[in-house]
Amino acid sequence: MKKLLLVVSLLFLVTILAGCAKLSEDPKVAVSPENYDFGTIDQSKGNVSTRFTVENVGNKPLKILRLSTSCGCTTAEMDMDDLEPGESREMIVTFDPMVHPDQYGPITRVIYLQTSDPKTPEFQIDITGDVVKEISEDEKSTHDDDYRNYEIGPDSAKKRLEEDSNVKILDVRTQAEFEEERIPENLQTSILIPHTEITEASLVNKGFGKDDEIIIVCRSGRRAKIAYDLMKEMGYNNIKVLGGGLVHWREDKLPLDTDIVEEAPQITLDSTFYSFGEIPQKGGVVTTTFKVSNTGTKELVIDTITTSCGCTGATINQSNIAPGENATVTVTFDPDFHEEPSGIFKRTVFIPSNDPDNPEVEFNIEANIIL
Repeated sequence: MKKLLLVVSLLFLVTILAGCAKLSEDPKVAVSPENYDFGTIDQSKGNVSTRFTVENVGNKPLKILRLSTSCGCTTAEMDMDDLEPGESREMIVTFDPMVHPDQYGPITRVIYLQTSDPKTPEFQIDITGDVVKEISEDEKSTHDDDYRNYEIGPDSAKKRLEEDSNVKILDVRTQAEFEEERIPENLQTSILIPHTEITEASLVNKGFGKDDEIIIVCRSGRRAKIAYDLMKEMGYNNIKVLGGGLVHWREDKLPLDTDIVEEAPQITLDSTFYSFGEIPQKGGVVTTTFKVSNTGTKELVIDTITTSCGCTGATINQSNIAPGENATVTVTFDPDFHEEPSGIFKRTVFIPSNDPDNPEVEFNIEANIIL
């Protein structure tokens, strides 16, 4: 009997291990080190470089799809052929401090490695350092010529926005990123269209014309380049990508607006649950109330309130609630609605509204019906 149990256990273990091996049959990228600090970078000595090892630690060939950086001052080079399982190769990353001759102090640049790894389709590697050595004003010059032809540097972008109020900013990040920080309103109002939503219709709806001068902005420049390519195909010709994105803008100590608070209603309930306790079946309808408050900055509009069952009803004394005001919802429960009910009953009240974050909230009641 013990031998049989041992055999069964071994077979079970083998089956589990085989299943795990099957589940893990994917390419998997690993980079060593995952980031690198150059320490103090002497600008007068020119470029600094470091090497990373890129390895496929998975069980299928790893495709190297794209290799890019957050700024033209940083380059990354490696063989772009597929990596077989267990195979590795070097990636050389170079930072040129003279691309920005007037920039000193701490720097951070990002290398983006896109592969066929399903769990980590984009691996990000940070390089950091501290650029030192003052140079004279005569030696300082614009570094815009070092940008790729589709890019514009932060200083030049700021200058164009100050010179011409018709220059438009297209921000292609997410809503959450946009709310956290963006180019200041006093330069130009940024218009948000996430890069995944760029279409001819969305551009027209947001007021972008094909002859407009447009600066496309994202965090690092990568998503802006995707939008740039799409817009070029649509016939937008007077467009530029902010080189290095808002990371570079911030590094150059240019101003940013932060924490946009959009006006919106916000629904708040003073309670989400009420128990009627024990109630007799023939004792008649029971009632309770709760408050609905608008803790937002715009009028809250309550739509038709519904319940999970006909034994429960709900009405509100006013459907339009101004910011800072509240309304009363009255909930009724008929214990004799169902034939021979008994025991604990739970019902739900559904309250839809124009709150963008909570379009439908719930209030629950409970009753223990005694026959």
